Amino acid sequence: MITCPDSTDAELRARFVRDGHLVVRTGLPDEFHQAVCAKIEAVFEREGNVGNNILPRVPEIQKVYDDPAIAGALQSL
Repeated sequence: MITCPDSTDAELRARFVRDGHLVVRTGLPDEFHQAVCAKIEAVFEREGNVGNNILPRVPEIQKVYDDPAIAGALQSL
């Protein structure tokens, strides 16, 4: 698990290229993530894979994108 503010852009890019993904811890509580996962699972059960249309169905995901650690990691890549 990495925390982006402690990593340089070059380190983040190297990890992403090497591993194909980054694990970034947000400042959001575990309960938030559990609730979002439950909503996503409900959407998949109800509608199947909605692809890129998940954000309108689970708008709380935007809080993840807006988290400083996530935003920083995305900008670094």
